[in-house]
Amino acid sequence: MGILSIVAGGVMSSVLYSQKLAESNLAQSYASLTAQSVIEQIVRLPADTLTDAGATSVTVLIPFVTSSNKTSMSRIPIPWSTEEDEFTDVGPIDDPTEGILVDAAYIPSGQIIRPERYMRFRVNLQRTVETSEHRVTIVLRYQWAAPEQRGSGGTPVFLSGILTTVRSTAVSF
Repeated sequence: MGILSIVAGGVMSSVLYSQKLAESNLAQSYASLTAQSVIEQIVRLPADTLTDAGATSVTVLIPFVTSSNKTSMSRIPIPWSTEEDEFTDVGPIDDPTEGILVDAAYIPSGQIIRPERYMRFRVNLQRTVETSEHRVTIVLRYQWAAPEQRGSGGTPVFLSGILTTVRSTAVSF
């Protein structure tokens, strides 16, 4: 009976560990996809918008959930940053620190069985305009904290990623 208890405990431990690992992988995928979506939208902006020295931010579309549990696209302004450590929280307009949606609510017949879950997500967007080279280098640093990733005291533990791209500003015919 003791051996059966040890085996059952080992199986349960491996199931819980694999679930945590799968959730962590999903969170990283959501963060990477959101960051890729942001940088793709920025690269597709007109060259004069990217090189405008007076522009303090760019606006991108990111999906969120409405109060009726429907997904909608929200326009989120992301400021151009001059420092590598200035991050802007990305999330619903009313509470950007809530983050991006990772799991929609499960509401059969009007009763909430499982509420939606959000993941903290923040970005740092920088640009370097090289007028003599006719290009703009765009760097997007992003950080995410999955709902299950908590440090001591319940504070979120942020993981990081970076995307860099170069956009030509030369006139093409």
